[in-house]
Amino acid sequence: MRLLGRAVGGEHQVRRDMVEQAGLSPGERVLDVGCGTGTLAVLMAQKVGTSGEIVGIDLSPRMIERARRKALLPQLKFYQQSIEAINFPDGYFDAVTATYVLHEMPRAARCNTLREIRRVLKPGGRLLVVDIYRPGGKFRYAVFRLLMLLENPTAWDFLDHGLLNELGEAGFENFRQSFIVDDLVPATLAVNPLPVQKAGDGTDVQQHD
Repeated sequence: MRLLGRAVGGEHQVRRDMVEQAGLSPGERVLDVGCGTGTLAVLMAQKVGTSGEIVGIDLSPRMIERARRKALLPQLKFYQQSIEAINFPDGYFDAVTATYVLHEMPRAARCNTLREIRRVLKPGGRLLVVDIYRPGGKFRYAVFRLLMLLENPTAWDFLDHGLLNELGEAGFENFRQSFIVDDLVPATLAVNPLPVQKAGDGTDVQQHD
């Protein structure tokens, strides 16, 4: 499905738009899961500045080796590790990004990954996912079906279960979906909810920033 990004303005354009969708601020800590060669992480490092921190993780040693060649900024780091067992403490990151990663994973692995992502996010932290979807319109759907011939069976499983459903199962809330790059590439923003405390009368009261 990265072919779709290239077809509608370039994969680099998709990643630039992702940085805007993530709403990053100077000083924030951000994790890029399945970072690949680190292109998105480099763009985000420029956004958060030297007071922030960008971490990219990927299971592939070859990808991490290539990504580290781009780590020219002090706030940018890359590690080889599984995204199902993220080696960072609870509530460490302000935001997490996942680009065309989840659809390549079996359902159990996807669910584990989403729970891990929520664990390392601060309360109120946000997750930005860009991944495949079923488009409307005859032409777009025909192109989608052709591209799906290149995908693994996990991609259909991802679509059948639904990203929003799996985000909800992992405990995320406040979903917001939009499209980037000529309304062809979907971006989903989800929030790790703030803790709920009990009021004196026993009712739930959610904390606010």
